[in-house]
Amino acid sequence: MASWRDGLSDEVQADIDVLYAPSLDFAERALKETRSIHPFGIALTLDDQLQLHIEEQRSGIQDGTLLVRFAEEMLSDAKESFKSCALVLDTHLPERKTDAVEMRLEHREGGAIVIQVPYKFSGLRKQLTFGEMIVSSAVPRIWLPTS
Repeated sequence: MASWRDGLSDEVQADIDVLYAPSLDFAERALKETRSIHPFGIALTLDDQLQLHIEEQRSGIQDGTLLVRFAEEMLSDAKESFKSCALVLDTHLPERKTDAVEMRLEHREGGAIVIQVPYKFSGLRKQLTFGEMIVSSAVPRIWLPTS
């Protein structure tokens, strides 16, 4: 079975891997505080530092698709200063009847994946628990292929 890692250098794989834990950690914090995730980005800079990119909340905009587009534009505008990034958002998985943290990870040298981590709140204290991650290849949205 083909993997998203096939054909990518070890460096590209490592750079993408570095973004997973902080992306999920920040999403978990947001879920615990507000029960939702406002789309945000995390980038690995050219000198291997992590940067959080939070799109300024725009008054009156509730359309999730539009908010994701704004976050993508924010990352795309800054892409020359980093080598990989993750766009993190809240999504719903209708086939599994659950919500999930979705992380769209990309690298400037190629490679784009989507990781979805289902979650639920349960019990009297509404404890947050995560399910098994779902990983799939994706089409780049930040570093668009050139023809």
